[in-house]
Amino acid sequence: MTTNVPSIPESVKRDDADHAMYYSQSLPYAFALGQEANEWLDELCVNIAICVKARDWSPGCLFWVKRLNSYMDLKHAVPRPIRAKLAKLLFELVVMPGMDTALVEIWANACVRLIKKKMKLGPEDLILPWGPLYLMIDRTFFPKSRQRTLISESYPSGLGGTSDGYGARSYFGMPWAFFETGSQHLCNGSILLPPSHLTHSKQIGSVFRLAEHAQRFFPASATEEILAKFLPKFNTHSVSEALTSQAYIVLLLPTQAPNHSITHAPLPSPVLALTPRDYLPTIFTLWAMLTNSYTYDAQFLDLVARVAEANVGVQGAAEGELDAGLFTAGQVRTVFSVGLRIMELPVGSKADGSSGGGAGGGMSTGYNGIGVRVDFRGGNALFLKRKQDKFKMLARFIVFTMYADTADTNKRESTLTHLANLIQATESYYHPSNYGRWSYSIVNFLRQLSWEFLKRWRDGEVMLIHHIKQTPECTTPPAKRLTPAIRHEFVLILRSVTFLSLFGKDLYSVSASQATIKYLACEYLNINSSSFHWLSCKGLSQNSSFRGFWKGYTRLWKH
Repeated sequence: MTTNVPSIPESVKRDDADHAMYYSQSLPYAFALGQEANEWLDELCVNIAICVKARDWSPGCLFWVKRLNSYMDLKHAVPRPIRAKLAKLLFELVVMPGMDTALVEIWANACVRLIKKKMKLGPEDLILPWGPLYLMIDRTFFPKSRQRTLISESYPSGLGGTSDGYGARSYFGMPWAFFETGSQHLCNGSILLPPSHLTHSKQIGSVFRLAEHAQRFFPASATEEILAKFLPKFNTHSVSEALTSQAYIVLLLPTQAPNHSITHAPLPSPVLALTPRDYLPTIFTLWAMLTNSYTYDAQFLDLVARVAEANVGVQGAAEGELDAGLFTAGQVRTVFSVGLRIMELPVGSKADGSSGGGAGGGMSTGYNGIGVRVDFRGGNALFLKRKQDKFKMLARFIVFTMYADTADTNKRESTLTHLANLIQATESYYHPSNYGRWSYSIVNFLRQLSWEFLKRWRDGEVMLIHHIKQTPECTTPPAKRLTPAIRHEFVLILRSVTFLSLFGKDLYSVSASQATIKYLACEYLNINSSSFHWLSCKGLSQNSSFRGFWKGYTRLWKH
């Protein structure tokens, strides 16, 4: 006896078109869904529009935006036209003056969720202006004199200020006079007021995240407009003005030319749009104008790393020159110099004879305390910096500027050669006996390097049983992709220092080295397993090294 199994409606199959897992079709009641998903989406769009027209932000619009999030949680597809209109509407709600900050966070997070997937929405579907985002952030961090006075009068009593019992107000344990406009001498002329965002830093952080994902939807003229707006304000005689201009450039400047999200072809533009190739020389010129600033170096490092990742398939070198994407050999050397600086490795010895440079008389490759004093003069500009791991950004730049080059003269200036020289110069700092505050940082750098390399390798190629297939998300031309020779050399460069750090004294450093071994094993198992077997004899003979070795061994063979 056979039973008639209801067929799955075509609308459910179309709803799963963007998902490889076929979520809706896998449900036991998929045959009963029918047009429900489309009806739910229509209901959401209609009610959101009604609430916005009635200016019913809460609870009306808030309720239906949360329902939209629940709809996407169920993995239902949102068609491109509807996705673009919803994202545009939510973006307008984010930048609307007078909107409650708690609601701004919800609108911004929902908008990011709609626009962050490059395959589902592209600049051909939606254009977002950069000006309203800038005005919103600028009003929050740099209020006018009248707004600053209102903040200074109301902030201590109503928003977290405390009293010491004698009428002296304080904030976070510091005298309130520190934040008053009259106390400019503490910041060398830059006013460090507690802006209103301190009570809702999470909310303004969502706006920063929205600006990061909205860059690729800015119009073609946005790059020239942003540079024309902030470059004249850059002033090396004022650290505050320099960091402010730099922060807006890093936050808003598009990292690639507008391309179609499906065909990846350049989009037609009524104006001649500037590309990263045009403004990179300016960025590196600005980078050299201000030294000994930790924040300044980290911000520009973040920008060039994102540019390298977004333009990995763009040809930038001329015939016979070093191929490092859009970057020249001199620019690559500059980034590696900054990388050595942010590691802050001790050089020489202190007055007492111990190694570990610093105030005791020794020196380091870093800022030696000067960087903190320079950054302190930045004032409110420090609130604009992107919260990124500097070693992750350095690793990303290195990995995404690796290309195959057969010329012997170019090999001496290639990114892999610079990486090998950097690892060789810092190899002694990975030794277990040379332990200090730098230990975790440099091992974390190895972990980020191995992870970024593995990510680029897997994004470009999927290793099947007998052939290699390019993934749909990969836009890198075959000539620009990583090769087995590059992978082999990369693993050899990191192998020795990774095994050294495996026996470190710091639990976090050992954990990072174990993760590095796991990623390197995914890239090249044979070359690591033979060395690991040789290392096992030494590791098993010492009780203090047995635990770190065993964990690394299990991670190696698990993959």
